[in-house]
Amino acid sequence: MSKRNRKKNQNQEVFEDARMQNVLEPIEQDPVWRDIEDREARQGLRVFAVVMALIVTLLIAIVSGIGLALIDLEKKPHDLIQAINGKDIDEAVTAAKEEYEAIYAAAESKITVDIQYDETENNGSADANAEDTPDGDDPAGQEGMVANASEEIAGIGEVINAGTNDIIVYKPSDDTGTRPTTTVINDPDANYPLPFSTVDLSYFDDALFIGDSRMLGFGMYSGLTNATFYAVTSFTIFRYETMPVVQTPTGKVPIFDALPYDQFTKIYIKVGLNELGGSDSSFIKVYDEFVTRLRQMEPRAIIYTHAILPVTAAKSETDHTHSNENINARNEALRQYAEEHKCYYIDIKPVVSLPDGSLMPEMAGDGIHLKAGYMELWKEYLRTHAVIF
Repeated sequence: MSKRNRKKNQNQEVFEDARMQNVLEPIEQDPVWRDIEDREARQGLRVFAVVMALIVTLLIAIVSGIGLALIDLEKKPHDLIQAINGKDIDEAVTAAKEEYEAIYAAAESKITVDIQYDETENNGSADANAEDTPDGDDPAGQEGMVANASEEIAGIGEVINAGTNDIIVYKPSDDTGTRPTTTVINDPDANYPLPFSTVDLSYFDDALFIGDSRMLGFGMYSGLTNATFYAVTSFTIFRYETMPVVQTPTGKVPIFDALPYDQFTKIYIKVGLNELGGSDSSFIKVYDEFVTRLRQMEPRAIIYTHAILPVTAAKSETDHTHSNENINARNEALRQYAEEHKCYYIDIKPVVSLPDGSLMPEMAGDGIHLKAGYMELWKEYLRTHAVIF
């Protein structure tokens, strides 16, 4: 190509570039195109803002939920951190292990069963009589009874450490205690209801007390060593047929496996705290079955329906199941049952509670079990509210 042609082509390219610039610059500077670009930028910003708002809202909801849960469970943020790290589990396991080891150690050394036989020469049989055994004695045939530290709401540790008397009396029956073929028995409920009277402690010679750890504590520290106690920690009437309760020379057995025929004339039943959480109707149904069987085995016995003792206000406020509100409702069901089935309703709340009906806090270190020093109040109430027939 000649120099002239090359020059011409270059001039033409410069001209085309200039022409294109003159065409595009007005378009690029047009307000419509600038608005499109701004809208795309604003739309991206709005999307980003919405996403961030959703994330912040979600975080606020999570934090609020955790906060409300901590308040409802009465926990602190420190507890949540420990739970995340697993420290609370380790501490709970360690604490539970130490607590149960202490309970078993105390129970093994403190709780005994006094079984003593008076030998007779009549027909070569033994007349079984339970007597007081001084602390520290270990007569032949005596076996240690270890408290059953199970799932009960508070356990027996408070009762064990509350006093010094440590004898639970079991009265084994002799071979003649089987059901006779014919017998004449006065109906203990014939003149129901009889008024309450005051009696001496010999009234309880042929009395049977049935119940849970609270009744067990009463048997240990009330001084009623002439009475018989079928009581064990965590006893529930829903398991009365299978739960080992009575310590015998051959081991622990359920109540009706050990109950002799026609030996007791008074039976005190104190259950209901461990059964809270279910319906009153299902509880009363099983309670009635239990009373019916007791009356079949002890036809001369009057039945005392013992009310559930209250708990302290602090315990009631923190335990939604074992609250005084639920205890009062269950006691009302027991009172109605007693009236309808000729049982005598016993409620010691007036001597152990504050005006609001809660257990006096100084009487129970754990908010549930009476300390040994206050068992005398319980015993005196029963002594002054006895039925003579």
